[in-house]
Amino acid sequence: MMEWVRLWHDMPTDPKWRVIARKSGRTIPEVIAVYVVLMTNASANATERGRTHNIVVEDISALFDLDEGAVTQILTHMEGKVIDCGRLTGWDKRQPKRERDDPDNAARSKAWRDAQKGNGKDHNPPERQQTPPNANEHLDKIREDKDKEVINRAFALFWTEYPKKRKKKETLRVWQNAKLSKEVNRIVEDVAKRKAEDRRWVDGYAPDPTTYLRGELWNDDIEAIKVDAPDFWKIAKADALMPWCTRYGIDATGKYNNELVPKVQAAWEKANA
Repeated sequence: MMEWVRLWHDMPTDPKWRVIARKSGRTIPEVIAVYVVLMTNASANATERGRTHNIVVEDISALFDLDEGAVTQILTHMEGKVIDCGRLTGWDKRQPKRERDDPDNAARSKAWRDAQKGNGKDHNPPERQQTPPNANEHLDKIREDKDKEVINRAFALFWTEYPKKRKKKETLRVWQNAKLSKEVNRIVEDVAKRKAEDRRWVDGYAPDPTTYLRGELWNDDIEAIKVDAPDFWKIAKADALMPWCTRYGIDATGKYNNELVPKVQAAWEKANA
């Protein structure tokens, strides 16, 4: 028997796709395409419809010719928007129950067969496939797989961004033990900022990823890149000191360079302290 999954009327124009696309750095069509795969996967789940625990990033990547990192970015930023701990949000509201899961279905089927007999037709539909009686035994395994999937997606996002690729297995254990997946956005944003603005990181002295995670270094202040002071005496000789006086609010009226240069230099040092 063919199975179906429903889309809601405003699905193509749902503003959530734009938010996820912007945060993941991907296009809206790519985000929607990945979500459609999640829906069909959740619908086909034999033990608990609505769950996406067996999604494989590599398969989606091959399906749409996307990098695995791009798929991981999309799935990560779907968390909290359209995915809640491995389950599609709004599933129970939008998707109908399968007939075999509907307690009223037997009564409706009997009424329909009785009506057919009254019309001279005796129709006995073939027995439908039943949900395995031991399905509940698999729920713990499903939850475990779901938790691993969320962790692996979040860690992949961190590992892709981090500049030092050392001790990956140990770093993953630290990530799991500290339960850092819920902090992934904050951590990844901090790493990206430090790579651009922290003096030690820019000079190639970022700590090992295990040290960064164990020490929760995303809470530390960024050590700004040191900028050499301009040669204000040279600038003054080139008659180019006036813009600096204007920038720092220094009145240059009737004053000579030997008076202005020390003031401009002191103002610069204060602004770049």
